[in-house]
Amino acid sequence: MRILPIMTSRGCPHNCSFCSVTKMFGHRYRFRSPEKIVDELEHAMTLKKWFFTFFVDDNFIANRERAKALMKLMIDRKVTPRWSAQVRVEVAKDDELLDLMRRSNCRFVYVGLESINPETLKLYNKHQTLEDIEYCVQRLHEHKIRIHGMFVFGADTDTVHTLRETGRFARRMGIDTVQFMILTPLPDTETYYQLEGEGRILVRDWSLYDAQHVVFKPKNMTPLQLHLETWNALARFYSPIEIAKRYARFDFFGAFLRHYGNRINKQWLRFNAEFGRILEQANCVELLRQLAPQPAVIKVD
Repeated sequence: MRILPIMTSRGCPHNCSFCSVTKMFGHRYRFRSPEKIVDELEHAMTLKKWFFTFFVDDNFIANRERAKALMKLMIDRKVTPRWSAQVRVEVAKDDELLDLMRRSNCRFVYVGLESINPETLKLYNKHQTLEDIEYCVQRLHEHKIRIHGMFVFGADTDTVHTLRETGRFARRMGIDTVQFMILTPLPDTETYYQLEGEGRILVRDWSLYDAQHVVFKPKNMTPLQLHLETWNALARFYSPIEIAKRYARFDFFGAFLRHYGNRINKQWLRFNAEFGRILEQANCVELLRQLAPQPAVIKVD
């Protein structure tokens, strides 16, 4: 593998309603020292001619001063492999941080944007606004850092209209790659207890709890509508037209990413066609309960 995963911290003080991170790692941050991290990177560079580092922390910039110290040490010791990490939109508000990210060879960041619907952002406990999201995308692109935007579809405040607007927003803002994920009631999360208490969980086949299948009854649309709108948004984002736009700007790597996303999306739809037909035929909750858990019926990639 050419991707080197490195964890530099654990824990998260935030409390996004759908997220299981704090249930696994807690709210308190624990950090490894910058020296140990750079030593690990340096050792990896002696073993491979080139590789891509992914800092797997849930929020790489949780402590900005610590993140800056790490990147400064990478620069000073000339240990700067291409790297990516998960960050929050607050990254855009610190010019020094952005400059260090670029100088230390950051190429891609994964940002939990979640939604452009203000009510949905409140429901998710995201503590960010649409303006924050727009500013984040703009500033990262100004520093030549690509963005993988992660959105979660299916909140009680979402409608078919807001989902389609989110897809249009991602294309209009020039986000490089996206995940439009389906809200999933992961056990022990706030979302799980809410949907469980309201009797809206439809499926308890854990193999379907992958943010790619509808396993609960949405409030403002049918399960089938949520399924179709999610994959239509992906199909439009990774469409031949969007690929052609990247070629027209001589962004060949961006075009490659869109090609790859287009292929993956088609594969998923083909492998999970039966699940879509089950949703289409499910005229009541009970029918979905009966059909969904049967592994002989549902083909999972």
